[in-house]
Amino acid sequence: MKKFILPLLALFAFVGCSIKPNLNEGIIKTSEPIFINSASKNNKTYVKFTNTSNVDSNLTSALSLELSQNGYEVVGDEKLASIIINGNLNYFRRTYIKDPDPFASFGFGFSRGRWGSGVGVGFPFGYYDDDYDSRTNSYIYDAQLSLQIRINDGKKTDSYKTNLDYQSNKNINSISTMTDIFNHKIAKQILYYLKSYQ
Repeated sequence: MKKFILPLLALFAFVGCSIKPNLNEGIIKTSEPIFINSASKNNKTYVKFTNTSNVDSNLTSALSLELSQNGYEVVGDEKLASIIINGNLNYFRRTYIKDPDPFASFGFGFSRGRWGSGVGVGFPFGYYDDDYDSRTNSYIYDAQLSLQIRINDGKKTDSYKTNLDYQSNKNINSISTMTDIFNHKIAKQILYYLKSYQ
């Protein structure tokens, strides 16, 4: 029986580490609503994002892959496309949150001085303790993307602009995991805009 406990614990540890992150984590808010009111003349799409944040993001390739999986033809020349998606990742940052400290503290001390001596015992609960304790840290991630979608219906080109603000739930994920979640959420939001008219 003892031989099975260690492999069973190792199995639980490896399964727990290999779970994929929830790609629907967090919320996206828009600065201006987008209502696309014209259909494109074809499904050829051009995608180009710049990045002025200090985080490495592959949003262009992530959105291109998502568009191609949903029936759009991604082209490399802007002149051939009837749907042009441009944008800039303005910032992507991680904010530390100090959670309440669930660990109790206990103190015991002696004092001896010129005017007397004393003994003290302390057992504080609920006092403000701003000492750094990494066990009680979590993060939220937030990002902003400036987005422009231009749609050519064969007669005219309509342009739609908005800022997409992303905020994650409180978590302890790494920045690389959060950029994957961010890319997925942005791609789904842009697909929602494009499919709202079709």
